[in-house]
Amino acid sequence: MPAELLDLLQEREGWGRETSGGQWGTLFVVTNVSNDGPRSLRAALESPEPLWITFASGLSGVIELSSSILVETNKTLDGRGADVQIRTARGGEPFSALAISGVSQVIISHMRFDDELADWNQDRPGSHAIRVKNAQLVWIHRSSFSRWRSGAVAVAHDPSAPGGMPTHISLTWSKLDQLFQGVTWTGDFVSFGHNWCKRVRQHCLRISGGKAHSHGNLIEQWGAPAIQSAREGAQLYAQGNMFVPGSSNTVNQFLTNGKIKQRRMYAFGDVTFERGADAVPESFLTESHQVGDAPSCEMTDAPCWRAARAEVEGAGP
Repeated sequence: MPAELLDLLQEREGWGRETSGGQWGTLFVVTNVSNDGPRSLRAALESPEPLWITFASGLSGVIELSSSILVETNKTLDGRGADVQIRTARGGEPFSALAISGVSQVIISHMRFDDELADWNQDRPGSHAIRVKNAQLVWIHRSSFSRWRSGAVAVAHDPSAPGGMPTHISLTWSKLDQLFQGVTWTGDFVSFGHNWCKRVRQHCLRISGGKAHSHGNLIEQWGAPAIQSAREGAQLYAQGNMFVPGSSNTVNQFLTNGKIKQRRMYAFGDVTFERGADAVPESFLTESHQVGDAPSCEMTDAPCWRAARAEVEGAGP
């Protein structure tokens, strides 16, 4: 694999930092924006072979999917330098663009997911940009997500399906904009770091069961107090997140024995941080710092926080 491609792996962060994707596979170049067929994105991601997937130089356009792409193990989708958008076709039942189910070792980086829904601010379940179920070792990085029915990235556990509890998953340095909900996760040892949630009504993030580390995110103009929530016994470590209020200025929702441990939460404006149970194991806090950390700004150092905010705003695909 060319060294300039493998440089991407130096940016891995969070609990999904050991994800290798298609590092040990062969290079696959997508040459068209077709839904399927030879040299298409679907052909690459659904192949049983380990692959590092890129796009042909100068390729641009919209990949309109007629059904979910069923992503196989050992894949890296590397969109650096491409101008490609992924969306779903209209008509019929809604579906998620990429389905990562019961597999492992998947990297998705520098991709643009925009479903172009005008009514994105209405709760209409049925599709996500990426749906992860019973998978492990998944890293999603420097991608953008806009105007989806159900949100950007869902992580779910189906006890009746192969693969077990989702684990060791990271979403980092990405932009989530104009979504009814952002990320709804059921998983253990998962990270949500340095993402920019703007005009997301709720859930950046929601953790239901398991343990999660949310760190260094910029969250602004949200519409419901559930912008950060823990439920069903989940344990959320929220560290160094930055908040700019919108129609709601309340952060945190605790349901069914959910716990949130907060450290150095910074507000650009009038924000209320609801308090509740925070019994998150100290070992998880320590280990989370080792795999992904937040800005080290002192609470009174406004210029440091402004610089951290600018860095998140400048990230993306």
